[in-house]
Amino acid sequence: SADSAAARLRFTDPEEEAVYTAKAFRSAFPPLVVFLAVWAAVHLILAAVYPVAISPLAPDAFPHTTARQVLFLAACTQLSGLIARWRADRMHDQQRARLLFGRTLVGLTVVLVAAMLLLHPPTGSIYPLHFFVFNEALLLLLSVVYLRYSAILDAHRFAWIAVGFTLSPPVTEIGHPGEPLLIGGALMLGEALGYLMEQHVRFAFLDRDAAALPPPPSANDIVIDRVLGRGGQGTVYAGRWLGIHVAIKVTRGRDTGRRLQDEARLL
Repeated sequence: SADSAAARLRFTDPEEEAVYTAKAFRSAFPPLVVFLAVWAAVHLILAAVYPVAISPLAPDAFPHTTARQVLFLAACTQLSGLIARWRADRMHDQQRARLLFGRTLVGLTVVLVAAMLLLHPPTGSIYPLHFFVFNEALLLLLSVVYLRYSAILDAHRFAWIAVGFTLSPPVTEIGHPGEPLLIGGALMLGEALGYLMEQHVRFAFLDRDAAALPPPPSANDIVIDRVLGRGGQGTVYAGRWLGIHVAIKVTRGRDTGRRLQDEARLL
């Protein structure tokens, strides 16, 4: 069964939760590789063409050297995240891999934001066009949805959001307060969409497991052959179910259902 509280979604059975999160984390590896590789390439290209492409559009943008440093650092951070995720995918223990990658993700974000704060001049922007802030908002929205989809720990996801939103300086000409409001709205929308996606995936996971179980036996499919033994809780018979030789236990007394479940767990 699934339990939801506020922004958390988890199964009440710890073993079931561990199986789901391990599978979700591993299956989310290929899309992240493509995502990070593309954005690292975009930032490297922007760093290479910055003076030619940006200066005519915005003379008051970041100094060329500073802008190139920020763009190059962003690309390096994304490539570092790609390598960390690749190493996590090779780990046998996916629960530990999920924990270590979450810590690495937050650490890389702190490094990137700290560098941007140190390099950020009093005036100017990296991206001079309003169009770029919408791209940034879309990127963050998709990132939050992905973190939900890949079953990253809630603490790491919230830390990533907090560091990126509260500490990052404005990088477009919109500045304060417009850019933080737009980015904050994108993050909240990403959380909402991610919650709905994760909820759907978790229910699909339960339905798949339920479909894999055999149907409950019908009395018409059971044939009793002979008595194998009698005890204080019931009688055990040798019989057949759908042509398969089985042992059939007929219990008596109270709490028979609970006792059978306890025996089944032991078996």
